[in-house]
Amino acid sequence: MFDMLPNQWTPTVPLIELAGDGPFRIAIAGDAVVAFRGPNGQIATLIDRCPHRSARLSNGTVQPDGLLRCPYHGWRFDDRGDCKQVPLNDLGEEQRQRLCVTRVPSIELAGCLWIYTGLNTDTPPHLPASLDGDPTQFHVATETWQTHWTRAVENFIDFSHLAYVHEKTIGGFMHHGAENDAVVSSRIDATDWGFINTHSFSEGPGFRLDWYRPNRTTLHFGPTDESKLNIFSVPISDELTRVMTCRKLPEGAELSEWRKAHEAAGNPVLGEDRMIVEAQTGAVRTDGSEVSVPTDGPTVAFRRWYREAVLDVA
Repeated sequence: MFDMLPNQWTPTVPLIELAGDGPFRIAIAGDAVVAFRGPNGQIATLIDRCPHRSARLSNGTVQPDGLLRCPYHGWRFDDRGDCKQVPLNDLGEEQRQRLCVTRVPSIELAGCLWIYTGLNTDTPPHLPASLDGDPTQFHVATETWQTHWTRAVENFIDFSHLAYVHEKTIGGFMHHGAENDAVVSSRIDATDWGFINTHSFSEGPGFRLDWYRPNRTTLHFGPTDESKLNIFSVPISDELTRVMTCRKLPEGAELSEWRKAHEAAGNPVLGEDRMIVEAQTGAVRTDGSEVSVPTDGPTVAFRRWYREAVLDVA
């Protein structure tokens, strides 16, 4: 289960896409969960597979009592995955306890539904201040890229590509330096949650980005929480990745106006990244078949973690 990214917290979809009771199918890390609102109004997440004949529970219905009804034989499950009714069968509670659906831990944070790609965890996701606060005060935008999620992560933690991929947008200053023998120095400071990467550029301003395990990059465009852009590379399948950008709104900002401004500024840059990343094939290489140089320090560190935490575990 979730072999592409086992035992990790990751956002999946914006909460705005989960309006109503559901059910909703969410593809994640090679598997899928069904999300629906139970009797208490909170979102519950289960593996999207009935234990009876493997029908998709997301094709079922949420009943007035908050139970999720399978579309095939009408079995009903609560928000913990417990089987509450098996029509046309006289089964006691003890018998029904063996007919449960696997529950997947989830939580609503920063305008997104987060899922833990494992069975149990006592540790919530690590959130910086730029992702803490009222979930309604975040602008979240999504795109689906045809690439492996590790390629997207590497792109967002790679500083040196700005000089050429983004020459016409945000990387013009760096392109001039790259063509005139400028040098980038990069410092990586390991943390409990990933690393902080600080760049110094001999021909222009430096830059800081943070990588949070497993798939979040935070770009620092200024000192305030609102000036930090969080980018998530969420695995859907081996060939599809949901790229999510999340930013806290300035106090008093209108979401609709902020969305227009954010999309106008951000979409062209993401489009430049997308053109490059979608032309790459497969996951990042951890066998040394792709060479590296000093400016690749962040991506080399990510590849090391990916090999140890994902490939060696799966």
